[in-house]
Amino acid sequence: MPAQKWSRNALQQALWSRIEEHGDFPALAESVRYIVSVMEDDQAPIEKLEAAVVSDVPLAHQVIRRVNSVSYAAYGRKITSIARAIMILGCQAIGYLALDIKLVESFAQTSGMSAALTRELLRAELASTIAHGIALSSKAKEGGKAALCALLQHTGRLLVACYFPEEWAVLENVPEAGMESECLAVLGVSLETLGLDAARRWGFPEQLLEGMRIQAPRPLPEKISSEQRVGAITAFSSRISAALLTQAPADESKALIAQYAGPLGLAPEAMEALVAESFARMVNSKYSSRALETMLEAPDRAEAAAQARVAECGRNGIDRMTALPPGASITEVFQVALQALTEGLEVTAAVAFIRNTQAGCIEAKLCFGERPLCDLSGLRCGGGAELDIFQLSMSKALGMFIQDLGDVNISRKIPVWHRQAYPQATASFLLPVLVHGKAAALLYGVWSGTGPARGMTDASITALSAFAQVLGQRIEQVALAGG
Repeated sequence: MPAQKWSRNALQQALWSRIEEHGDFPALAESVRYIVSVMEDDQAPIEKLEAAVVSDVPLAHQVIRRVNSVSYAAYGRKITSIARAIMILGCQAIGYLALDIKLVESFAQTSGMSAALTRELLRAELASTIAHGIALSSKAKEGGKAALCALLQHTGRLLVACYFPEEWAVLENVPEAGMESECLAVLGVSLETLGLDAARRWGFPEQLLEGMRIQAPRPLPEKISSEQRVGAITAFSSRISAALLTQAPADESKALIAQYAGPLGLAPEAMEALVAESFARMVNSKYSSRALETMLEAPDRAEAAAQARVAECGRNGIDRMTALPPGASITEVFQVALQALTEGLEVTAAVAFIRNTQAGCIEAKLCFGERPLCDLSGLRCGGGAELDIFQLSMSKALGMFIQDLGDVNISRKIPVWHRQAYPQATASFLLPVLVHGKAAALLYGVWSGTGPARGMTDASITALSAFAQVLGQRIEQVALAGG
């Protein structure tokens, strides 16, 4: 139990004293007030919002990255400037997105970053991602607002997890039904009130504060107003993210979907698929390797998330290769493919091996990843009496997932150079590429650590067959053109 029980005033004084002491959130209030003032000024030119975002280089980078992600695929994915993003999505959407990113980054950079805060950030971002997806799928115009409200609704949880770790250790696993009374007993204030007070202090407008209020579960009418829609999306997103990350029974998630799907204009099956896609994207988030390691132990859920992640990786890779100009070289085609695999599957490195028919072996030609090798000349397979995993994959044209590279039966089928090149590798995949019906190349990826590879199977790699097929076709086209 914590050393003391707080009153509301004492807790709030301690909170802001600790924030000031650690120097956290140094420019959040200033950024929020300026962005909000531009959003609320109907006469403000778009250049004013552009300047507000561009002046914060990390924020501008994150906005461009987000608007080119799959979440905004409906708007196209070739937005290269803040000005273009505002023209396509509008001032309100970019303003809400900038506030969303700024709030998350502010918490992520606090001095009190811990496993508990990481878990809460994951939960908050998952709720925000689901809210945005639902708004877009139901053709609502409030996507950015709903996503930001879903995030803001977790502010109280985030603050307590960050600055009152002993108290949060008591509260974190309290069921939702008993959370308010327990918070009043331990903190002297509810999480909602604490979050609202902080949001006001940072300058968030009243319309967003209303969206932060936690709604009690209640039946929804078939037709709802715009404000009711934002509230319903926020409530559903927060509740379903909690259910997913606490591994609540599947019936609980299905009941939530059944309750909210109709009023939000979605079929239950479509809403369920949207939630699954949002969950899969969060598996790839920067918090996943730390938080999901302990939160997603259920094998069936991890496997489902991996399947969704692989499917998205394949689609993204195909889009990138298709977008290459006709005159692209084989090297450029492979670079795009390796980058897509590295980013989509979170591998430490991805290597392209090419068959050398004259030498009777396959040789590494390109590498992409966190620590790409400078010298690939020694990475080759073939010539031995026994087939190694690379030759086996090529000879059978079979995609493979190696869950444990340290397994005795696997390690003897791995070339000596592999241990020297990737001493920290724990798992890997092999994906043959067919050219004119024969395996002419092999894409190889390695993971270090267990988090990113969790839930992967041989079937996951087989699901990339369409990706490998498009790569093979591009190679054929380049070869035919003499490239």
